[in-house]
Amino acid sequence: MSSPGLEYAQVVVMSAVIISFVQSIAVTKRIAYKRSYEVDSSLELIGIGFANLVGAMFQSYPTTGAIAQSAVADDVGAESGFASVITGFVSRTGVSVSLFLLHHPPSD
Repeated sequence: MSSPGLEYAQVVVMSAVIISFVQSIAVTKRIAYKRSYEVDSSLELIGIGFANLVGAMFQSYPTTGAIAQSAVADDVGAESGFASVITGFVSRTGVSVSLFLLHHPPSD
């Protein structure tokens, strides 16, 4: 005996998984076409599934991939994974500065 709420949650989760995979493979194929190499969609799905399986053992958030980050990095001409390190550093610095400014607002 299953509840209607559980069935609805299963439909929502499966829809989110499918949409996430389609978005990921669309960006990957666009970058692959632009750089003239092949992408195997089944390996992409296996990689995302394995990352989520391992992450579930450590109570992590579900993984999909850095879709927007990959697209932007490709558009600006990033050639290596070090671009992600720079992006992380810039993002962290921006958030830290923003939090400092919000925590210490100017007084009259």
